[in-house]
Amino acid sequence: MGFPAAPFPAEPLHGVTLVKRGKVRDVYDAGPGLLLLVASDRISAFDIVLSPGIPGKGVVLTQLSNFWFDLLHDVTPHHLVATRREEFPAPFRDVAALEGRAVLARAVRILPIECVVRGFLIGSGWKEYQARGSVCGIELPCGLRLADRLPEPVFTPSTKEEVGHDENISFDEVASRVGGSVAEELRDLSLRLYARAAAYAEQRGVIIADTGRNCTRTVWSGGTGRPSRASSYPPVESSGSRGRCTYSVSARGQTRPAPTTAPGATATTVDSPARASAHHRNANSNALASSTCMESTPAAGRKQLCCSESRGCANTNSI
Repeated sequence: MGFPAAPFPAEPLHGVTLVKRGKVRDVYDAGPGLLLLVASDRISAFDIVLSPGIPGKGVVLTQLSNFWFDLLHDVTPHHLVATRREEFPAPFRDVAALEGRAVLARAVRILPIECVVRGFLIGSGWKEYQARGSVCGIELPCGLRLADRLPEPVFTPSTKEEVGHDENISFDEVASRVGGSVAEELRDLSLRLYARAAAYAEQRGVIIADTGRNCTRTVWSGGTGRPSRASSYPPVESSGSRGRCTYSVSARGQTRPAPTTAPGATATTVDSPARASAHHRNANSNALASSTCMESTPAAGRKQLCCSESRGCANTNSI
């Protein structure tokens, strides 16, 4: 599967009904009860679409999502109907540019809750913990540091906002919005999905620090491609549960996870999400931020942990 020479698409597809154009994805009517979700090559950071996009980025995003949906299909049903272009209805099956970057999905009503599970103290959870010693109303042990592994994964939901940033809310608030039994189902399902995915990834050298997903009443779903887009994917090297986050931004627009400054790049050690966000805003808008970790007290047998695009140091929404 080759990548295009230019970012896709510059304009919506012609001759079909565009239902919604998001920051990254375009959604088309594909017939009764069906939608075609197309991942463009656009880049979104802090709710702003940057230019230019990255050719082939939407293909990578879609294939990552398809992998996780397939791996976890036995945990819960999902919204995907077809992932191969030849299985799409006309005229979409004849659009070669959709190869690898589009999926056919059932049209579902998304619950207004972002189902987030955290296995490590990072991102907005770290900020709340510093202020109140809790995350989404869940009391955590004293003395935790940035990027510590939590005693057990916790369900830390947030609102799902059409405009602006999602806001962390308590489980009781979720119950008041969708009902107690639905809230319990969302929590239990999210924790099961995270446990399965986190175990699979860690066996292969990657930590899923946290992840968010969309749900309907009966299926794990959503056009944003969870869990791949909204998951923190730091590498497992010689690790532990403690670390300090750094990220490097290449002047050539390439990313390189490196604990030391790479040639042609600037590296910043981040002590707080606020400092990370401020640094990222000053970075070249045509470059991508990648994150890695540096042990504050390196030791053998410790796992490195840090944050990644959507919920970590750079806090980049939809890269």
